[in-house]
Amino acid sequence: MKKKLTTCGNTWQLYINKELLQLLGINDKEYTVSIKIQNNALIVQKIIQEKSKNKDNNCIIKKLTKRNSGYGLNFSKLILELLNINPEKDFLNLEIDTNKLIINKAK
Repeated sequence: MKKKLTTCGNTWQLYINKELLQLLGINDKEYTVSIKIQNNALIVQKIIQEKSKNKDNNCIIKKLTKRNSGYGLNFSKLILELLNINPEKDFLNLEIDTNKLIINKAK
């Protein structure tokens, strides 16, 4: 699925609808996710309690922002630079694989 980022203050945001969150196992009460950059892709995953005790030093914990009937994931300029994404021109490719949302630059 291809999506475009929208502006949100001084950051960029990806809108994620409730149906997509449900596929990831995230509900209205659990909107904290871990993000990790791997192989030029951003991996977004629900935080599992056992994992939060053994913190992975290579991931960042983020909260999704409530937006309309879904949620938004904010991207800092640093994350966009690491993924080589120009938010004004580029589209993102979204893919779900085993309760993970994989986000990378669409070709």
